[in-house]
Amino acid sequence: MKCEKIQGLLKTDFLDGELDKKLKSYIQNHIDSCDSCKTLWANLYQKTVAPFKNLKEIKPPESVWSRIEKETLAGAKEPFSLLDWLKDKLPPLFYFPKPAYAFAAMVLICFMTYFLYFKPSAN
Repeated sequence: MKCEKIQGLLKTDFLDGELDKKLKSYIQNHIDSCDSCKTLWANLYQKTVAPFKNLKEIKPPESVWSRIEKETLAGAKEPFSLLDWLKDKLPPLFYFPKPAYAFAAMVLICFMTYFLYFKPSAN
């Protein structure tokens, strides 16, 4: 694996502890043998992890968690509905501005009037 890929993983998954054991071990071995990756890891650790190591854990009040849960559930998507999807997708396909409806109705009335009152003569 190239240093670029490892450095990308150092900044994300390795830093968060989200890698599987095999990949974590591989990266740790690479850090031990590569000076640039070792320096990057030392800087990342010093700036992002170390300042929080000795902090006391503070638990927020239960009211905060209940409000977060309420807001999260309120924003949850409703299950997929084909009818709702069709309601959203079909109107643009059949959209006509209101003047177009008026014009179409006028043309229809003209044709109906012509054929009802002025019957063509059959010879």
